[in-house]
Amino acid sequence: MHLKCSNPPSKTSARLFLTVLSMAMLAACSTPTPDASAGTGPVAYLKANTAGGNLGTPGRPKSVLELHVIEGRHTIKPVAQCEQIYSGTALGGGTKRELQVVLCEGDWNNDGEYWLISETGVVSVRRGAIKGQQQTVLEYRLRDVKARAVTKQEW
Repeated sequence: MHLKCSNPPSKTSARLFLTVLSMAMLAACSTPTPDASAGTGPVAYLKANTAGGNLGTPGRPKSVLELHVIEGRHTIKPVAQCEQIYSGTALGGGTKRELQVVLCEGDWNNDGEYWLISETGVVSVRRGAIKGQQQTVLEYRLRDVKARAVTKQEW
């Protein structure tokens, strides 16, 4: 048995189909990739700065705990002076609200537990246990009052 198409496709329609398909694929491949920072919103994190002139001096802090906020520009604010700074996911944080927790041993005010909190329009650093009474140490108002900061790992 021999099957025969009653209306074989013309060479012109096949070429037209391939041309349209090629143009669509070319357009998809040549579309510029959006900037990684576009659409991610502000980024906030706590970081130890150990580059100081008084490092290693007895009775002097070895590190400064700093708040870093990136929202078009990179802003750095000192939070506390510490002998040792401990950070990591095992300490807590890592949620949309409680971004990070840092332990600051030898804080001039006390041995501190510092929480980086992200809320709509503001990033704050609070001292004290998350389930206890906390004191706001530093507050940074975001330029976009509807934005929430994300952690550096999400960025």
